[in-house]
Amino acid sequence: MSGLPESQDMRPAESMKQTQGILDEICPDPSRMNSIITSSVTDSINDATSADLTVGAMVSPEAFESHVPSYLFAHSLDTLDATDFNSNLDWLFDNLPGEESAHFVDSFGERDFKFPSVPLGDAPGAQSPRPNLTADHHLLEKANTPSVQGANDLDLPYPGPQDSCGPDDPWPMEWHAEPSQPIVDLPSLGCDEDENPHLYPRFFSNASLHPSTVEALAHHLRLPASRSPWQSSNLDRFPDKAKLDYCIDRYFAQFHQLFPFIHQPTFDPAKDLTVTLAIASIGALYTQLSEAVSFSNALSELNRRLLLFLAEYDRRYVRTEAYLTAQLLQGLHGYYSGNKRLFELSESFRNNLVHHAKCMGLFRYKPEPNMTSATSQKLEERWKNWIREEKLRRLGWAVYEYDASVAYLHNNRPFLSIGEVHTNLPCMANYWSAESAHAWAAMLQPTVSDPVSPRLETLIRVFFDGTRKPEEKVQDERHRYIIVSTLCRMIWTLKEIRSSPVVDLVPYGPQNTTEILVAAADKLSRCPQTLAATLTTAELAHAMHTLQVVYVTHLYGAGGLMNWLYPLLRDDYLATTTFTSLDHWAKQNPRVAREAAFYSARILAIARIYPSNSPNEPAMIFHAGTVLYFLAKVLPTNFGTDRAAVWLDQLSPGDDGPPSPVKQWISHGESSIVCMHGVPSLLSEQGGKHILDQTAELLKRRRVWGIADSFFKVVLRLRDRTKKSLE
Repeated sequence: MSGLPESQDMRPAESMKQTQGILDEICPDPSRMNSIITSSVTDSINDATSADLTVGAMVSPEAFESHVPSYLFAHSLDTLDATDFNSNLDWLFDNLPGEESAHFVDSFGERDFKFPSVPLGDAPGAQSPRPNLTADHHLLEKANTPSVQGANDLDLPYPGPQDSCGPDDPWPMEWHAEPSQPIVDLPSLGCDEDENPHLYPRFFSNASLHPSTVEALAHHLRLPASRSPWQSSNLDRFPDKAKLDYCIDRYFAQFHQLFPFIHQPTFDPAKDLTVTLAIASIGALYTQLSEAVSFSNALSELNRRLLLFLAEYDRRYVRTEAYLTAQLLQGLHGYYSGNKRLFELSESFRNNLVHHAKCMGLFRYKPEPNMTSATSQKLEERWKNWIREEKLRRLGWAVYEYDASVAYLHNNRPFLSIGEVHTNLPCMANYWSAESAHAWAAMLQPTVSDPVSPRLETLIRVFFDGTRKPEEKVQDERHRYIIVSTLCRMIWTLKEIRSSPVVDLVPYGPQNTTEILVAAADKLSRCPQTLAATLTTAELAHAMHTLQVVYVTHLYGAGGLMNWLYPLLRDDYLATTTFTSLDHWAKQNPRVAREAAFYSARILAIARIYPSNSPNEPAMIFHAGTVLYFLAKVLPTNFGTDRAAVWLDQLSPGDDGPPSPVKQWISHGESSIVCMHGVPSLLSEQGGKHILDQTAELLKRRRVWGIADSFFKVVLRLRDRTKKSLE
């Protein structure tokens, strides 16, 4: 894009040489690679499990004080000092001072963002003993031992695990998916004749255990089998068939387009009930029915308990497609529902989700099927076999996208390495949406038995090896999004490396290839007006989100900008030092700072002109608006009466980048005035307040996903602080 720094405008061979090292490490050449988941259902649960995660509640503030290294200003502002708890999004639901002045309902009327508890008993928070439990050995074995017979008695799904290792695999860090072994009797430690205390000499004179302590230890071990952490669920108001069908339909009409890993034409709601429950909890949010948010969060919590029960009942269940699909949907719902408890659970379980996907072999390379054997099958059989394989491939990529998105949505570290994903990319969307085997086969080339997709490492390399118009090599929107999110993930990783407190110990430090990665992402940037004219409404939502992620790469590529954002928003003891760092960085890198402001304004413009109600939208709006607010405080500019006004958020037609006045302002900072929609003068004293008003207005319109409420409150608190400073 023409708005990029001049240093990005380099010859292909030069670009390839500088990025070869990082590409070889993160996306190895294919020729060198081996073929290889409630708001708590009651207020008591919420109170008991979601204590505020403030810094002061854990350790003294002194432990987190920022000691700015001497080399921070002397050498490079690429070295950051705010990559701790304050730098990610975990603090969003904390009860910060002044929250009472920022009620979402007060701002635009009643809505369904409150989460009333579902009445489930007369004793909130109490643990109810399980009735009719005896010490009979056989009864305990039947109640606690996972078995196929027990599963049938309880009408539980029989797990057919997908596994990446066999029963004879010697690798010690993986376990083969086999039935859980019963643990009913604790084996005796030592023989009866060894009960002479003189036989157990001790090295130290620590306090000895009292007999009552030994008894208490044994008593605590019996608690899980005798008492449940959950109260009985009141399902008297469980919705009827018509409402559940409506929720499922809303899921496929609204949510499925952005996360298409379930095969809609063959989806059977009776097959995997945990998946159906997860789909219904998400679809309910799009119904606009009364109590939809409360119902959605409560259903998600109940489904979470069911998944925990199934996984505990038979550990093979965690290696099934149904389990992983339901947990992924639970995780997506938890991140965007706006409920603190569900958000915490999604973040804490993300690593487990990635781990189980690895153990199922979802990221391993699989060779293409034999053409002769495939064509000998009947068409219907061939289609169903392809669906089975493609579902697993898409599930793996959905886990990858879910994990990678935390980098640019939460400023958090993904668990899955890019180099661990060797499977082919998902097939093109038209094959996946084909409603019959004949419709599917009609789209295939005569010489091809199944749809073929490239691998990520093959496709992403064309953006670095000098290929002319590499963006034309990417035909599917899902492929574009995966490439852009991967590049953003790589930029985040470079940012993390540069923020290391020991980075100055390495002579010259790690090579900074951020600009090259940002330039590669820019090649996938397209004109919003062209997209709106050529795509369907469903396609447009996905394409606009991809375009917003392209713009976000500029924010994460702008030095320590995104690491400084959250401490500034929290306005804690780090805020003064952090703002000084931001101001100093903007003065040293004025072009990069102005460019970040430009792309922030573009993100807001897309959200205003092309809204989609996607779950990622509120986070995009929040980050773009708050980044622009702080940049407006520190942006260096040169005012001139003979200069044209600069409209930062003007979406000009064509693919030539920003208008000429904007390019001139980015490069030289010269303008008569800098403005955008609802902000007459960005750099004036009132500019920051107007930016926050526009950001809050956009968040108010996002009435589906509750996370918008949490972001809205933060923006209003920031606006209140700005008002006080202007008085």
